[in-house]
Amino acid sequence: MHKHYDVIVAGAGPAGLAIASALGREGLSIVCVDSKANQPWENNTCAWADEIRPLGLDKYCDRIWPKIEIIFAENSRKVLVGAYAHFDNGKLRNALRKDIEETIAQETIAVAHDAKASTVTLKNGDKLRAIIVVDATGHAHRLMEKPTKEADSFQNVLGILARVEKHPYNLEHMILMDFRSGFLGKKNHPPTFLYAMPFAPDLAFFEETSLADNPGVPFDLLRERLHQRLEHMKIKILKVEKNEEGALAMNPVVPDLKQRVIGYGLAGGFVHAATGWSVARSLAQAGPAARSIAEGIRAGQPPDSIADQTYKLLWPPEILRMRKIHKSGGEFFTKIGLPAQIQFFKFFFSFPGTMWNTYLSWNSTLMKVNRSLFIPPDKNTV
Repeated sequence: MHKHYDVIVAGAGPAGLAIASALGREGLSIVCVDSKANQPWENNTCAWADEIRPLGLDKYCDRIWPKIEIIFAENSRKVLVGAYAHFDNGKLRNALRKDIEETIAQETIAVAHDAKASTVTLKNGDKLRAIIVVDATGHAHRLMEKPTKEADSFQNVLGILARVEKHPYNLEHMILMDFRSGFLGKKNHPPTFLYAMPFAPDLAFFEETSLADNPGVPFDLLRERLHQRLEHMKIKILKVEKNEEGALAMNPVVPDLKQRVIGYGLAGGFVHAATGWSVARSLAQAGPAARSIAEGIRAGQPPDSIADQTYKLLWPPEILRMRKIHKSGGEFFTKIGLPAQIQFFKFFFSFPGTMWNTYLSWNSTLMKVNRSLFIPPDKNTV
């Protein structure tokens, strides 16, 4: 026996809950399916503050750093105008879940389509039926057509949230990149850096990572360097509160935009190929995508037409063009060493206007980047 819905959303991470919640607010009958649906989110969820404030989502953050710092060397650093936000996972998750009609803690394994709807099969054998299916299962692509080309460039991350005696970072600054590598001597290949979020004088998240690498930097090497770095900085760890480890595909292909299943979040290729982030885009486009789906269902459009119009909304030509530029930029870092990376970022973050903010935003376009060169940054530029 099939259960019938307007929309089935596979995946209960930030992207899945965002689109499911938005669909629920449209008055559609929704089910969100994920084997980990009842488990808390463990990884840090972050975004540029300027991208989430217009959505009213900054109220679900437990920390917003008003400035962002890049450390190139012991006596060379730059403080950027632009705030960085860290979500309280529990608050954000609860806010997104409240408009979802039903959640099923099961794994989706297959989907079959007919002219009027789609049937999703769960691992336990149950079948669910809906007019539209949204795949937000990340790089697993559980229900979408598999990409013709897999990502081959990865940003591997290994971090710890730690209680320490003290750390040297300004509590008002989020450390986007700390490139200091004197502790490595000449053994600084592959290039890595520290990403750090200081929460209190004795509490910070420290993460060793890379921009992109093919293949990703080995986790054992990241772990070794992180502890070497902290020891060199004389940061004494009293207690590790949480460990984080992951591999983020930096150059996933844009999905086939003619398929019936709508890819969303990581599954839909939302990863910014220059930064690796996708959460802000997933949160920002949930409302428009849900409206597109709801309008199509209310108008009695066939599922293929609804999927087509939604994909066109998510991937307009100007975003597709910019995606190619971001992808080329990301791949550039797999070919250069640490000194060249440092010189590049000294140049990049010195561009006039607000270019760096615009280029690194999820919705940047060539026109926006060109215009941003002539928009003066905030008067508090450091």
